[in-house]
Amino acid sequence: MGIGNIVDKFTVKSETYHAPVQLIITVAMLYTAVTLAGFSKARFFNSKVRELVADFAVALSVVIFTAIANLVTVPLEPLPVPAQFAPTDTTRSWFVNLGCPACAGIGLVAAIPLVMLFVVDQNVTSLLTQHADHNLKKGAAFHYNFLILGVFNVCFPLFGCPFVTGSLPHSPQFVHALARKEVIREGGVDRTRIVEVYENRVAPLLVNVLILVSLPVIGKLRYIPTAVICDALFLFMGLSGLPGNQLFERLKLIFTEEALYPPLRFTKEDVPRKQMHLFTAFQLMVVGVLFAVTRSPVAVAFPIFLVSSIFLRMKLPWITCGFITKEMVDILDDTAKAKTPATVEEGDFEEERQQESHEVKQVVHVEDLP
Repeated sequence: MGIGNIVDKFTVKSETYHAPVQLIITVAMLYTAVTLAGFSKARFFNSKVRELVADFAVALSVVIFTAIANLVTVPLEPLPVPAQFAPTDTTRSWFVNLGCPACAGIGLVAAIPLVMLFVVDQNVTSLLTQHADHNLKKGAAFHYNFLILGVFNVCFPLFGCPFVTGSLPHSPQFVHALARKEVIREGGVDRTRIVEVYENRVAPLLVNVLILVSLPVIGKLRYIPTAVICDALFLFMGLSGLPGNQLFERLKLIFTEEALYPPLRFTKEDVPRKQMHLFTAFQLMVVGVLFAVTRSPVAVAFPIFLVSSIFLRMKLPWITCGFITKEMVDILDDTAKAKTPATVEEGDFEEERQQESHEVKQVVHVEDLP
């Protein structure tokens, strides 16, 4: 979404707003946010100050570059918000008119692909949020969240409000923000492990309360340019969600020497390298198709294309004539465990690992995120 907004600024909106300056602000804020987010690993100040800066990296970046943008003399696209908290269409009442049977029928038909999108989106979000690596103790409590979202989506549209959904990537990122982590050196490779998550309902409640109290001054949000809140922020969320993403990690393996692979969840016997790379190529192709659909005139049919990818995944063994088996798909898709334990991936560095056995489970440092 961030890239699409940038493209629009240089095309359809270039005559109204200054696109080059907006691009500079976007890139500068993105760089600042990424730098501050990694401030906990810097050597400045003490650990508490470093962690405080890292925790509020995005908020600090938004404040700094909003102030800078308001000092710029060229026209910048403001955040599209109404002057006051009221229906966007001032000619209608708060409550939607349900007395039009034709409108209700059109809405019913239009809701079908939206429901398909929500089913996929909510389940994927739930799986990634409740991943086993997160060590959640109350993971089933997210089902309660689904109930609340369902109630919201029944009531809010009656007032013309959009649907709400637990979306990616910020839902799993919220869990990471409440996590206590440690960096472990295993087989010569550093990886971050979540020790525990401070599971509570106070943090999300405070987030929503802050959103609520901002409604009386919603018109003032126009001082925040889209280059900051819609472009740089969305790009930061996307980039910060890439590390640990299985597709992204397997894409990197295509360009990595096999002897330098990090420890994997499976061995060559479970999933040979050629099959793994071919599966990654199929996934990348599907992502490319879905992205093309969102930028095309048939973007409204995106949920249908998304649901169709499920059937493609189910028929992948048949499409590849058995080259990729169902068992391999399940292992790569993290829906089944490998038959052969893969605690340390076999490779050309086995002797080196034995010589460095004292490093195999060495905790480098612990990062506490309140």
